[in-house]
Formats: sequence, C-alpha cells, structure tokens
Amino acid sequence: MLIDASKKSQTLPKNSDVVIVGAGTVGLFVARELASSGHSVIVLEAGDRVTSNQFNAANAVSVGKQHYGTEVGRAQGLGGTSSLWGGQLVEFEQSDFSSSGKWPISYKDVAPWYSHVYNRLGVPAPPKVDQLRKAVGGEIASGSAIERFFTYWLPIPNFARLFQSDIVDSSLITVVINARASAIEFSGEQAVGIIVETSHGVKLSVNAPQFIFAAGTIEMNRLFLLLKADKRTPWANNENIGLYFQDHLGGIAAKVKLLDEAKFREYFENGMSKKLKYQPKLRLSPLYSGRMECRSSGIFSFKSDMEDNLANLKRTLKSLRSSLEFSALATLHKDLLKIGWAFFPLIKRYLQDRRVFAFFDKSLDFYVQSEQWPISSSRIDLSDEISNLDGMRKAKVNWQLDGREVAAIRSFVLIADQYLQEAGIARLIINPSLEKGDPVFLDTMNDTFHQCGGLCMSGSQATGVVDKNCKVWGTANVFIAGASIFPTSSYANCTLTALALAARLADHIKVLK
Repeated sequence: MLIDASKKSQTLPKNSDVVIVGAGTVGLFVARELASSGHSVIVLEAGDRVTSNQFNAANAVSVGKQHYGTEVGRAQGLGGTSSLWGGQLVEFEQSDFSSSGKWPISYKDVAPWYSHVYNRLGVPAPPKVDQLRKAVGGEIASGSAIERFFTYWLPIPNFARLFQSDIVDSSLITVVINARASAIEFSGEQAVGIIVETSHGVKLSVNAPQFIFAAGTIEMNRLFLLLKADKRTPWANNENIGLYFQDHLGGIAAKVKLLDEAKFREYFENGMSKKLKYQPKLRLSPLYSGRMECRSSGIFSFKSDMEDNLANLKRTLKSLRSSLEFSALATLHKDLLKIGWAFFPLIKRYLQDRRVFAFFDKSLDFYVQSEQWPISSSRIDLSDEISNLDGMRKAKVNWQLDGREVAAIRSFVLIADQYLQEAGIARLIINPSLEKGDPVFLDTMNDTFHQCGGLCMSGSQATGVVDKNCKVWGTANVFIAGASIFPTSSYANCTLTALALAARLADHIKVLK
C-alpha cells in the first residue's frame, strides 16, 4: 500500500511489526524480505513518489577533498538512489573481511546471502568466474598475480519499479511518502516509537517492536548525529558516529596502447551471459590481494566521437521494444549516418557472440577504482548551516584521504601492465605522477558515488556504532541497514554487499518475532 502523507485526507498508519526509515534500495528490499515471512512493515520516506536530488545541497555540504556525491550522487524519494544506480552487482572477497581486522563478521557470514539476493532480485546467479574466463578469451587461471573478473548489471535497477507490485498491492507493506522521521521515543534502551512529521505540520508517533534505519549513508549519519544531541538517546555519548566516512576513488591511471586488438576485444568487451550483462575487469588474484592495504580494480574506458549517437540509438531501440514514444526517434537517421560503417559490425558482434562492440576512436584509457583507506579524520559532522528544507543542521562531509592509496594503486597498475604485455594484449602508458608514486596523483581522482561508513559495524561499543547483527550499540531494537555500517569498503561497488547484509539482518529480525 502506498500512502502520501502530504495529503490531509490520508490516514497514516501508527503500528506495525517493523518500522523502516527510507524507501530506497535497501529499505524497500528489507521491507519485502520481512513481509515474505509474515511481518507487517511501515516504510517511512521523506521524499515524494518521484525521486529528486534537490535535497542534496540543501541538507549537506562538502568541506574536505571535494566530494561530488554529496550534491549529485544521491536521490530522495520512492526508490531512492536506485533511480540513479546503473544496477552493477559485484561481491566482496574473503580478504575484504579479514585483512583489515575491522569487521566483526567473516566472509562466511555474508557469502550465502549473495545467492539469496540474486534469487530475491529475480536474476540467475552469475556463472563461475573460471567458466566465463574460459568462454570469453579461452583463458585458464595460471596463478598470476592479476586476474580477470566480471561484474554484472541488474536488468531493472530502480527498486521502486522492480518492487512496484509489493509497494502497491501487498497487505503487509505500507509505504508512506512525504513523511520525515525526526525523532525517536525511548524507554531505556527500548525504542517505542518514531516521530513522523508531514509537510502540512502533522506530527505523530509510529510504533513497532523493531526499527530499521535504511536511508543513504550521508543522510543516515546526519540523522543519527541530530538525534545524538538528545542526551536521552542511547548513543548520545558514542563518539564513533560519523567517523571513517569512505568512498571509492576513481580516475584514469594510464593510456592504453594495443598490441593485439582482436584479443583485446575478446578479453574485455562487454557481453551477455545467463541474461545478465557483464563487464570484464582486472583485479589482484586472491593470493596477492591480501598483501595490499588498499585494493583496486581496473576497467577499460572507451571514448568515441559516436558516443551520443550510440546512446540515442540504444535508447530508441529500447523505447520501440517497450512500445513507448521517444523523442530521439526523429534523429535515428542522423545517428545511423554518423555511425555509418560501424553499425553492421555492432549488430553482427551482438547477434553472433552476444558481445558489445566497443568504439574507442577517440581514446582508450585504463580506469582504476580504488578502495579508500579508512581514517577517522574522514568523517561526517553537523554543519552550523541550517537546511531550508527541514530546518535542521546540514551534514558536513569532510572527505579525507590517508595518502597510502597512491602506492597501492601504483602497484596494481604496474602488475596490470605486466599481465597485459605478457598476454600480448596491450601496454599501459602510466600517468607520470602515478608512476613516480607522487601523492599529487590522488588530486586527479574523484569519488564514485559509493558512500560508506560513519555508522560502522564493530566488535565493541568503544570502536563502532552497530554490532555484528547491525543493532545500534546501547539499544535493544534499533538497527541500521546499508553501506553506512561498512568499516571498510573493498574495491567493489557496495550495493550487492549492502543488500546481502540487509537480507542477513532481516533473517535475524524474523527470529526475534
């Protein structure tokens, strides 16, 4: 059921088994998980039915290394940031949980939930990486320091659309939009209600035995810092809130000189497998990845003068397939003329091999996505500025880097260059500052909209905000779901692991009923 709290005629629900704050990627997923086991769920969403990013600059400001995701990498409303997400799925590795010593859980605690998430999202589990390597390039694992792996894209990344029937028709799920959670009522360690405010001045308490906070990383940190000001709040004295904010670093590390274009295409062009689009990438093999303080992955970035034409063609074909009108249809003949000779190789490559013919007439680069080393000075605090949307203090995102990332990126790129040359595929012309290990190289890298941390999972209240079951330290029934609980971020995109941990949390709450 979907209720709009901005309409005075709507009757707002007051009780359920679980209350979830945030109707984004993780919030909707957890709601669906809990409803599948018979729990009634109320999901509170501050945004509207259609997502918007207007609240970003209104509610947060970047004050450290420029963090672009503070303003443009988030969305509020039904579906949240999944409306911006490309749907890329990639799992964390065993060393991501063990090498830093910061996670109170192991890879074995999380791994089974990846399969569960694939099933819940209605997509097949990806093929074994060795099978796909062999099928795409005929490569057999050889104990090299570096390896190809594959990330996958969810066909429907917007969770408001993916779970539309649950949102509209489920008798157990009630999603309330334009309803901002502004406070929590406690009786000792037990949360008894969340105070909800609507745009027309209504305040009410929504009650439940269990409460889950599942909005995005920056907004969750902001809310918990705002609530921390109330000395009756159990985490009022927890000084870990906001610490160890992280994002992945992304940027061009090298230009690429091809040695064998045909082999390069066979190894690194995107394709389809088991109805999932995949993208080949490079990473350190498990034998070597644990030796790096910060891990990286690398992909090839294709630049072409035909990019806009190809994008128009892709959107037009999608719209025709779904019987929707699309304005680019009028430019179809111009796009085909611009693409010209390349149109038929493009179609042939896809129909024959289920691969996406890559155009790189403009440039071919090696793009690196790197883990950030978690440091306490990279943090979220409250600004003295007041938001003109909700009248509360803005989040102050102070994104900082340790500096040791440059040495790890340099090592990774050098090993990748060796791998490519030994395979006779390509040679990397490495950025001079990176090749010298100069920290100035980090100035060329930006955030990748993969915000993590600030409300970190830990083995004790002295070192974090939530325990191994995602329960907030000092509380009996308040939980946090999402990437804000990550104490480290790996090199991998965060969403799949956030969903796996959310599924694990839902299973834990089912036992509590």
